[in-house]
Amino acid sequence: MIGPDWRVGPGVEVLAGHPRLGPRITASGRRMHVWTVNTRDQLDLCVRLGVEAVITDRPAYLLDLLEARGRTGADGSGGGV
Repeated sequence: MIGPDWRVGPGVEVLAGHPRLGPRITASGRRMHVWTVNTRDQLDLCVRLGVEAVITDRPAYLLDLLEARGRTGADGSGGGV
């Protein structure tokens, strides 16, 4: 059973393959951490879904993408993913 304070951590491929899953997780009030996010399209999906954190093999690249949008998450100064 998932406790009320647990984060949900689906893989990005699962979210991409099941378009209703992300919105259902968000609507349930759960906080979402997603792995393994390595491309611009995957990051865009996470941003649209309100993902709190991503796990990546390409941290510098994703931070550059987020900074270009005016969003950063590493230090919390820009509101996260």
